Amino acid sequence: AEYMGIAIGNPLGLSSTVTLGFISSLNRSAGEVGVPDRRVEYIQTDAAINPGNSGGPLVDEYGTVIGINTAIRVGATGIGFAIPINVCRQAIGVLERGGSLQHPYIGVHMATFSKDLVGAVGLQGLALKDVADLSEGVLVVKVMDRSPAAAAGIRRGDVLVEADGRPLPDTEALLALLGRC
Repeated sequence: AEYMGIAIGNPLGLSSTVTLGFISSLNRSAGEVGVPDRRVEYIQTDAAINPGNSGGPLVDEYGTVIGINTAIRVGATGIGFAIPINVCRQAIGVLERGGSLQHPYIGVHMATFSKDLVGAVGLQGLALKDVADLSEGVLVVKVMDRSPAAAAGIRRGDVLVEADGRPLPDTEALLALLGRC
């Protein structure tokens, strides 16, 4: 995308603040943003989004709300993210009809599998020979206590390659599958 975004909010307690920046992506995945357990694609902007801007609108050059300012990337400067307004509209519609927002929970921290990642996260007891035949999947980095994953016997170091008869090449595939629940 090649257009401007305007973030409006009260960053750091400074009321009525407006910042301007480019929209650099309309569909940045949750994994790329650094929140792989979320199932939403974000708008990426370099308009300053700071504590206090979250929840404020991101508008385009015509004043149309295109997203809700949500997050920044820790360790990065000038990169902010907003939830697309269409996602917000869907949620509002469900709530207006008296429904509630459901978010499937399996209780794992995960990463897209790679043999390099196995060594990087220091999975004790998982030898590369255990995953020698795998080229893709979802690596379980942590299992939360008393979670559905724990009850199902999933353990740290497991590599999920299929769910509900569908292949899981990466975390995005698992999140998409959970999003249909």
